[in-house]
Amino acid sequence: MKKINIIVTIVLVIAIVISVNYVLLSSSLVGKVKESQETNSSLLNNDSQSYFDPSIYQSFNDEFTSESNSSWYNVAGTWSISAEGLHGGTADNTTSPIDNILISPVASRTLTNITTSFKINNIDPTQPNSVSIVYSATDPINYRQAGINIYKDDIYVRFADINNGSLTAPEAWPGVSTGMKFIPGSTLNMSLSIQNATQSLSLNGSEFPYNGNNTFVDGYVGLKYGKIKDIDFFNYRVENRNDFDGNK
Repeated sequence: MKKINIIVTIVLVIAIVISVNYVLLSSSLVGKVKESQETNSSLLNNDSQSYFDPSIYQSFNDEFTSESNSSWYNVAGTWSISAEGLHGGTADNTTSPIDNILISPVASRTLTNITTSFKINNIDPTQPNSVSIVYSATDPINYRQAGINIYKDDIYVRFADINNGSLTAPEAWPGVSTGMKFIPGSTLNMSLSIQNATQSLSLNGSEFPYNGNNTFVDGYVGLKYGKIKDIDFFNYRVENRNDFDGNK
């Protein structure tokens, strides 16, 4: 009987220790989430001074491995590192929101090439699915994007400006036809070239120039996808050919 009481006491002590540790761990996670939410709130209130540091012009390369130490900022949506690379999409394979945005720790200037490779595994055929390179980002509601729209299995290229959350574009939706068809799981190579006032998007080697009149390019760069159910990015490379003063 004494032995049983000792065993019961030990079990109760272990249970109490586990409960205390769980509460402490939960409190720590809640604190981190709260801190993250407060930071996001500050940035989403168009506090561009705290968000954009115009001195961060440098070359950058991320292969999206588990060892990656780069400091990306998750503006919106679901992003994670998987065996394939940087993964986007919902856990239950449902249609994602229209704005899933991830900002890199570096910025673009007047002479910059931004390159990424990705494969789209699953889309919502009833929705306009899109993938874009984000640039000229000064805060989460002011940036530019260049990328593709997939509509009825046709691929279109479209540039757009987002000013205080409102989108305007030089081309009517869905954009300029590439003549390419969407094939699930196929690799797409997309590059944005910024040459002073001239910008162009390359998709699998085909060039599509920007036909608008917005020449502003200073700002952070990143990635964006919309409505896609399942997407994997393999890499993200920024080649900046500017020195700090922009004289190079």
